[in-house]
Formats: sequence, structure tokens, C-alpha cells
Amino acid sequence: GEWITVYENKTKNSFNHIEMLNEKIGYICGNYGTLLKTFDGGKNWFSLNGETFPDFMNITFSDRNRVWVAALNGNLYFSKNGGISYELTNSIDTYNNFKRIIFTDPYNGFILSGTNTLYYTNDSGNSWVKKPFDTGLAFNDISFHRYVGIIAGDKGIIYSTYNGGTTWLLENSKTDENLNGCAFFEGNKKIVVGDNGTILLSDISNNLWNNVSILTKTKLTKVFTADEKNGWIIGIKPSGTSSVVFRSKSGGTYWSKTKTEFDFVANDIYFLDEYNGIIAGNGGNIFVTEDGANTWNKLEMPFKENLYSISFYENQIGCIAGENGIILRINKESFTLSLI
Repeated sequence: GEWITVYENKTKNSFNHIEMLNEKIGYICGNYGTLLKTFDGGKNWFSLNGETFPDFMNITFSDRNRVWVAALNGNLYFSKNGGISYELTNSIDTYNNFKRIIFTDPYNGFILSGTNTLYYTNDSGNSWVKKPFDTGLAFNDISFHRYVGIIAGDKGIIYSTYNGGTTWLLENSKTDENLNGCAFFEGNKKIVVGDNGTILLSDISNNLWNNVSILTKTKLTKVFTADEKNGWIIGIKPSGTSSVVFRSKSGGTYWSKTKTEFDFVANDIYFLDEYNGIIAGNGGNIFVTEDGANTWNKLEMPFKENLYSISFYENQIGCIAGENGIILRINKESFTLSLI
């Protein structure tokens, strides 16, 4: 197809995270304080930052004006004018790297630190409360479904909340494997994935975790669910250079490895519904499926940069961000991509 350069990133700084606020507005953050914003669904991107900041790893928003950016050095930056200007938040005292920053509604937000610390706000980020955990182990992911939340960490650590994050309970995962990702089968099940093929499943309302065997030693890094039944997991093979995808149609009870083995490290996966999905990873590799992951088709890219993050707004507008300033805009109707 035809490739049109809409935004030229002259610094070639790598992008680490992309997030769409709505069908028009979206943000990208990256190394050396890189911040970009789109007003037209990703067709054009504009630089927001003329100052020097540390590497930005994660970006989110509590509303269309209040934007939060987590930096590699543990600092949190905040904008109250839609990203035009940023200030350092003084209510967080940490030198730990942030893993995730999310808002579950306009008022309640969470920052997951790489160590055993969580920061919580219930006033749209005006103040943050530190919630230390007595584990001494790294936290790797956090996920919410309404008032129920999960934290997954090293050595089988799982914390859950059933009241929107006010209190967190340490739960028995029955494993010592490092746990890398977590998600929800819509309104039904909690799922956590980890090293050596670990898949743990629990009803959303209780703390009983059951191991789901898939007979593999693959490192499971990310889980994505589309609804109450359909889910997919990225697995990195022991060689560390290739990936596989596992698929469930049963709300996580049964999993099967899909036919395609990818000869690259996959970093992110997204499905619009139970059939149409996209996976992106190192070496500029992008594959799409129209049959739920039974077969994958490669989209040829005119670059080899690593791709790190996929984001959609309500399955309408999609973008992919990666290394050296690569941005791709996804046409959901035909799964074609435009290089921006």
C-alpha cells in the first residue's frame, strides 16, 4: 500500500506508550521527555514538550484536560491544560520506576511501582497516598474491572481489592513463579499469567485461584480479553527470540496454542472482537488475524524498529508506537496501516 509521512520525528526518540482519550485525541510518550498529541484520531501528531525531561514510560488521563505521565526515574508529571504544560508532582516521594499508571474513573487513579508500592488518589490526582506492601518483591502489572482490582508480581504475588482500591488482600496463588500480566474476563473471571506457562484463574468475587495447565514452559508476558469468553496470551519461548499466542474461548478454563510461531519477540496484542486482532513486536513485525488467531497474516513494513504499544479508543481509532519515532495508524475496517 501507499505510505504517507504525516509526522516526522526529527529526534528519532523511541516511543514507549500510546493512549487514546477519545476518537480524536490521543497521546504518546517516549524517551528524553518526548510527548506528542493528536487532535484528529492519529492522522497528525504535534510535539508538546520543548523542555528536557527524563524518559517517559507511561501516560494516562483522568479527563480531557488532566494528563499524567510517569517517568523512568520515578517522577510523576501532571498537566491540567491538556498537555500544553507539565509540572512535577511533589506528593510522590520515590526513586522507583513506575510500571503502570491508570485511572478507573475521573477521580480514582493508581500508580504501580516496580517495587512493592502502590500510589492511590481519589481526588483526580490532587493528592496521592502511598500504600506500601510488605512483600519485598517486584510488582509487574495492575488491572481493574469496576471495583475489583488485581496486582500481579514476582514469586507468585497476587493482591486483590474488592472495594475500588481502599484495601488490598494478599491471596494464595499456589505458585512461586513470577507473574507478569493480569486482566478480567468481562464481569466474570480474574486471570493472571506468568513464567513457565503459569495461568491462574479465579471467580471475580472470591480469592480462590486455580492453576490452568497448558503443558508449556513458555514465559507468558501479556493477557488480553475481548469479552467474557475470548482471551489471548503472548508467550515468549525459552530462546527469548520467538513468540507464540495462546487462545481461550471458554473464559480462561481451556487454552490452546495457535498454529503460528512468530520468529520475533511480541510486545503487545489487541483484539477488536473475537475474530479480528493485531500483534506487534520487535523488528517492525506486525501480524493480523481475522479468525481469532487460527491464522495470521504479516503486514510488510518499510522499517525494522521495535514496536511496543497498541492502543484503541472503543475499537474505533487505533495506533501503534515504537522505536525511533515510529507511529502507525490502524484502519479498523480493513486492518491496513498508515505510517505516520
